[in-house]
Amino acid sequence: MQDHMLRTPKPRIPTRALTRKHVLLAIVLAAGLSAAALSPISASAQDTQPIGAFDDAPATIEGTVDRIIENTFVVQDGTGEMIVETAPPWYMDIDLSPGATVTVAGEVEKRQEGPPKMEAFTIRTESGDVIEIRDGPGPPPWAGGPDSQ
Repeated sequence: MQDHMLRTPKPRIPTRALTRKHVLLAIVLAAGLSAAALSPISASAQDTQPIGAFDDAPATIEGTVDRIIENTFVVQDGTGEMIVETAPPWYMDIDLSPGATVTVAGEVEKRQEGPPKMEAFTIRTESGDVIEIRDGPGPPPWAGGPDSQ
C-alpha cells in the first residue's frame, strides 16, 4: 500500500466563519470597554457599596466625613473607613467639614496596611452640590505639577 492511503484526512474547519465571528466579537467587546472607560463616573446615592467591600476597582461610597487633612479626608459608613484623595490644594480647594455626609465616586486601591484608599472623581455633598475633580481613571489634569497648567 501507498503511504498516502493510510493517512486519515484532517477535519476541515471553516476558518473563514470562525475568523468573522472572532472579529465581530472583538469589535463588540472593544466598543463596550471603550464606552465604559470613556464615560465619566459621577457620585450618586444609588449603587453605593459598603466601604469594606472593595478590592482595587471603580466604586461609589456614601458616608460621613471623619477627618480632613488639606484635600484628603476619611469617610466612615459603619462598615469601615476609607481614605479619600482628591486634587492637590494648589489645583483645587475642596470645601468639606467633619460630620458632612458625602457620596464619592472614584477608584479604590486596597492597601496591605490601613484602610483602603480612593482616588476621588466626583463628590456629592448632602446638599446635592457636586464637586467635579476629574473625569475618571488615568493621569489627572494636575499631572506634571503646578507649572504644567
